[in-house]
Amino acid sequence: MTKKQRLEDAPNVLTMTPSHAIDFIEQDDRVIILLPKYKNKFLQKHLLPRMKSPHNKIHLDEFGTFVWKHIDGKRQVSDIAPLLREEFGKDIEPVYERLGMFINMLAQRKLIDLQ
Repeated sequence: MTKKQRLEDAPNVLTMTPSHAIDFIEQDDRVIILLPKYKNKFLQKHLLPRMKSPHNKIHLDEFGTFVWKHIDGKRQVSDIAPLLREEFGKDIEPVYERLGMFINMLAQRKLIDLQ
């Protein structure tokens, strides 16, 4: 399969509907994603009680926080882009490329589900 065929077969992220797949908290108007340190049940049972926190924390910047708050399982990615442009103006351009890359990164790390 050539690179061109892979790009043609790949789904368009902008037409997908993201939903949260992981817990998060809000602190000081920013989102902090709580990524579990271990998924293995044995490690969870024996190591986590001895650790300070059972989660790794991913702190999102203002753009990431805005996108994360607008992911609701109903809105498509393409619906979030105009909201970003309205909120941040020229600071977010090129909005569709940046949003697509951010959504892909979240999906690859299994922080969101795309439907």
